[in-house]
Amino acid sequence: MPPDNVKGAPRAAEPGKRRHHIAAAAKQGESALSVARRPVKARRQRSAKRREVALTCRVSLLVPSGRRTKWWYLATCPACGAPHLGRARELADVTGTRRLPCHHWVTIVVARTYGRAEAAA
Repeated sequence: MPPDNVKGAPRAAEPGKRRHHIAAAAKQGESALSVARRPVKARRQRSAKRREVALTCRVSLLVPSGRRTKWWYLATCPACGAPHLGRARELADVTGTRRLPCHHWVTIVVARTYGRAEAAA
């Protein structure tokens, strides 16, 4: 039984053999569009929904001091508990909605500030 993505071509045993099916489809006169996977637009919509339901992440903020010229913050993911270290050039760039390296969407809120803010100016 032929797969849904390519008409009349046998299913590949490995994902790396997908190019051969595209070439075989082109030789048979079929368009390469029939081989394409789901559109990129659907993936973007899915991630936009995740951003809307982002969890609140309270961070500890370190003020720039001495040679350290950026604002450093420690974010502990509220979903999995993994700690992440980040930095920003401006104080306003610290807060906002972002995706942590553990792939969870969070809204960053400053909970504690370490150091003197006057020293950063």
